Amino acid sequence: MLNSKQVDALVEQVKDELDKEVNYSLTHVEEDELKVTGRTCIDFSTFAPHLKQAQKYINTHNNPIWELSLNLISDDIEITIKCSQIML
Repeated sequence: MLNSKQVDALVEQVKDELDKEVNYSLTHVEEDELKVTGRTCIDFSTFAPHLKQAQKYINTHNNPIWELSLNLISDDIEITIKCSQIML
């Protein structure tokens, strides 16, 4: 289980990587959702312009701490912190 400082550090790292490498800035709601659950959903049409950069970043980095997936039910992009065991 991660403590709040560790969770904050992971979320900050994801936020920085998305901002610098993918050119996407998490909203405050998305950032809070990551802190609480280790996962956040972004509307597909909002994130679509950043998909190619995200794919390139994921493919060129050895082991990013986050992963990207498409939720086929909601059509949202999900960003998940890989190693998180965030417990409420």
